[in-house]
Amino acid sequence: MKSPLLLRCGTLCFVLLLSACSWPGFLRHPEIASAPVDCALSVAPSASFIYGPTQGGRLSANRVANTAMTSIILKQSVSAAVRDAVKASLVVAQVGVNNPHKVLSGRIEQFSVDDLRAPANWSLKIRYVLTDSSTHKTLYQSTQTVKQRAAKFTSNEGALSDTVNLSVKALVSDPAFISAMRAGSPACTGSSHGVVRRTG
Repeated sequence: MKSPLLLRCGTLCFVLLLSACSWPGFLRHPEIASAPVDCALSVAPSASFIYGPTQGGRLSANRVANTAMTSIILKQSVSAAVRDAVKASLVVAQVGVNNPHKVLSGRIEQFSVDDLRAPANWSLKIRYVLTDSSTHKTLYQSTQTVKQRAAKFTSNEGALSDTVNLSVKALVSDPAFISAMRAGSPACTGSSHGVVRRTG
């Protein structure tokens, strides 16, 4: 048989636990909410990420120009690979990609790899354009050129992703880009790269 003292202590602990659980924010962890629709953009389909070097038949759609004897051939087109990497990098940079009213597209003006010697040097030049989908007005445009060193036997997909990530970092670091994305969007006030943080 349990002693009256143990029963009273157990009851008291249970009451205190219930009281604690009713406190605001108890056992709630900070979380990152999805960006409000007005505080984000969408990424255009791969057809809107034109791969300039293919024009004039200089390169096939899935080939990256390189200096070594073996060619760099991707499993998908360069346009699709870059577009997907841009979207993934924006998500990592906490930029919302759920706003169909502002659309980010790009022109891949130059993409090449100097891989005669290790480490290989990847070079990427993209002209980004942010457009209002309802008026077709250009809200922002800029050209970002980045260089990325990759180990000799790094996978082509991994090196491409890393290089595009550098390009997107440069893009979201441009105050003019953030301003264009936030223009006319009161919900963006006080947010960081289009993401609202909640702590309570």
